Formats: sequence, structure tokens, C-alpha cells
Amino acid sequence: MIKKFLLVMMFAILLGGCGKSSDDARTTNNANTTNAGNRSVSGVARKGAKMPNFSLKTIDGDVIKISDLRGKAVIIDLWATWCAPCKREIPGFINIVRKYSADDVAIIGISMDNRISPSQLKGFAQQMGMNYPVAMLMENRSIMSIFADVRSIPTTYIVDTDGNIVDRVVGMAPQSYFESRIQNILKNRSAKQEV
Repeated sequence: MIKKFLLVMMFAILLGGCGKSSDDARTTNNANTTNAGNRSVSGVARKGAKMPNFSLKTIDGDVIKISDLRGKAVIIDLWATWCAPCKREIPGFINIVRKYSADDVAIIGISMDNRISPSQLKGFAQQMGMNYPVAMLMENRSIMSIFADVRSIPTTYIVDTDGNIVDRVVGMAPQSYFESRIQNILKNRSAKQEV
């Protein structure tokens, strides 16, 4: 079942193009409940909904719980080592991590690669200078249903301090776009704290 899902997903990504970008690709559907393997995962990541709660094992062996990132602006980038637009976005994410406090912003890269090992991905991440956590979707199969509607990469989710998905970017976007979204999220967080 998982192999069939992966084949369909990879075929859809290839058909959709690595870096296809369109405003129409942004979603506004509500979350629903899907089943991932033996355990139920609540929701599919969709703009306007809460980011489903999940844990992720990184290529460094750390475990990240999305719920632990509440209070921060969060960027979740789905990408692959073979995707040229994905690789062109990475330096922007590196710069964002350098520019903003870890108390304010978190970036997570989730690799869609299925033909390389975690150690090969770790080598790629080191070579690129990725200074944020990187995980492999293939090593975190329980979350596949959350990102089941991803048809093209890069696909990047921007999550506010309350865990709401405020944007879903399909295709490559410049660092300035992500920074403007982060700044809006942080400004809204400050306004809430003043009240």
C-alpha cells in the first residue's frame, strides 16, 4: 500500500513539474482526517487550517514535535536533492535562519527523495550548508497523509505562532517573500502579546 502511494505521489510530482508555480495552486480547503498506516493522523496540511500535530525524526536523529514550535513562525519546506528550484531556495532559508532568532523562527526541510539514504542526504545538507533540521519523508512514513496533496516541489508551508497554516507556496519563491510572511506573523504575535 505504501509503495503504491509513493509511486503515485512521485509520478504526480514528476507530471506536475519540479518547480511549477501558480497562484491557483494555493489551497484553502479545511482539514479532514486521514489514516496513515496503523495510526490515525488528524488532518491534511491545507491553507487556512491548523497544521496537524506530528513528530518528525531528522537525519541527525533528533525528534521535532510540531507542537513544540508553537509561538514561532514556522516554514516547512518539501523538496528533493534532484529538484533544481528546490536547491535554489535553500540559500534563502539558510539566510533566514541566520537573520532571525531561534525563538522567533523555525525552518524544517522535508526531503521527498526516495532513492538516496539518510547518510547521503546528510552529506548533501552539509555540502549545501543547511543550518536547519532536515528530515526524509521516507523515514517518517506516518506523516505521509499530512502532505498527500503535494503534487509539485518545492511546496512550502508557512505556519503562524498559533499553528495555523497561513500560506502554501507551490514552486520556488524568493527569500524576500518568506521574510515578509515571517515579519507579518511576528508583528501579529507582538500585537497579541500587547493586549
